[in-house]
Amino acid sequence: MPLKSQVSVEDAVNVLIRHISYFASEKLPEWSSDIWQVLAKEKEFKDKWNANCVRTNVRNDRRGILTKARQECGLFISNQNTNVDNNNGDDCDDDENSLSDEDLQIR
Repeated sequence: MPLKSQVSVEDAVNVLIRHISYFASEKLPEWSSDIWQVLAKEKEFKDKWNANCVRTNVRNDRRGILTKARQECGLFISNQNTNVDNNNGDDCDDDENSLSDEDLQIR
């Protein structure tokens, strides 16, 4: 069973709604964008999620936070081209850096 997230879905969605202009299209901010630092300093995230955690949770739409924020703002964007992981409750694990079983085989 995954650990309970330090940030509730409601809090994460509320922060994203306040900054929805950065997430109003399919193209999300680059990893180096200042918005990730700005979001990490929001009271709901402060001392819970750093910029990397914010970026991972938003870009992977963990727990549907990005989709919910967009819907509440009347934005409906297809997630077909994004890496969506709604079931992962682990705040900061970055699936992009995980090794597959093939990577771990001894050659």
